[in-house]
Amino acid sequence: MNNAKSENKHTLFQFYDHVNVLIKPTDGCNLRCKYCFHQDMGYSPSALEEATLERFCRITFPHYKSINIVWHGGEPTFVGSRQFERYTNIVEKFATEAGTHLTQIMQTNGTLLTDDFIRIIKEHHIGIGISYDGPINDITRESTAMLRETDQRLRRESIRYGTITVVSGLNVHSLPQLYRHMSELGRPVQLNHYVNTAENAPKELNMSAQDYIVAMKELFEIWLSDENGSIEVDPFARLIRDVYHGRSSLCARSSCMRNWFCMESTGELTPCDRDFPEEYHYGYVFDYDDIREIYSSAGYLKLMQVSISRREKCQASCDVYQLCEGGCNNNALFETGLENNGGFSCTIYKALIRYVKQRIAEICLFDAPEKVPNPVIRRIVAQVKNQG
Repeated sequence: MNNAKSENKHTLFQFYDHVNVLIKPTDGCNLRCKYCFHQDMGYSPSALEEATLERFCRITFPHYKSINIVWHGGEPTFVGSRQFERYTNIVEKFATEAGTHLTQIMQTNGTLLTDDFIRIIKEHHIGIGISYDGPINDITRESTAMLRETDQRLRRESIRYGTITVVSGLNVHSLPQLYRHMSELGRPVQLNHYVNTAENAPKELNMSAQDYIVAMKELFEIWLSDENGSIEVDPFARLIRDVYHGRSSLCARSSCMRNWFCMESTGELTPCDRDFPEEYHYGYVFDYDDIREIYSSAGYLKLMQVSISRREKCQASCDVYQLCEGGCNNNALFETGLENNGGFSCTIYKALIRYVKQRIAEICLFDAPEKVPNPVIRRIVAQVKNQG
């Protein structure tokens, strides 16, 4: 393939000691959510072969001090608990042999988390995030009844989890209701805006940038003033941390290419779990003896080139570049093209970052956090100050 090893062995940067890897056990899924970015890619039920995972581990773990694996999909639990535990045993074995610190996270729809799966999560210390759209969940995902059962199982085992909610035209005007709902459940929520990547996505999912910006500003003020606040709400919690540190820790608002990549269930290596054209793929695990060679692949170098072009334009003209770094490659790909910004994601991020920065300054959040009504926000400020 033309995306495997490039003749040019020169790397553009020093290697990091840490890497985040999205691994797809399968492209299969038991749901068909309205906004799923995977629908145009297909839902093949074939599972990641253990030999492929072992090859990945063999060429990756010796080269990093720490690795964070995000089990993604498709739906990672679709392979069944026995097969999934074999995967976790494989990565843990190689991590132990290499002396690599390993963390594992699973992003799941939560509907197939049986008692045996929950045992695996607990025994292997796997963090979990569950996709859940709150009051409109049955409209977008049709999984609410199953998730109630999952929530009860997780509570019995004292397993905490976060939720990920997609903000779209279906709920952008009811975010206060969503916040109350999540607060009652006691589950932190990460709000991801809808990105139209599917050819036949329902039109009712679309929303204007202005509607989103107004709704999110309103929600921030509600969260800020909630004296009984009990949950973190992202992106607000993350933005508070980012403003304090002067940089973003989110892959979508930082240079993800140096420390994030994805392995498909076929063993193909790609920029992330989202769909990218073939020209930006990195090849297959069996093409390499050292995973860091992907950074010399034709696909990587081409993606890096267009990404740098976009980021240079942003850096020269944008006042929030330090907290955004040109945004997400995949969002740009689907909105304005990889070499340009100014699309929906760019517009809303800039507005939200500016607003949160302004409000932090107005209320002197870092100097007088005790004046903020929400105890969750006070705790966040205390954490970032202690971390330095």
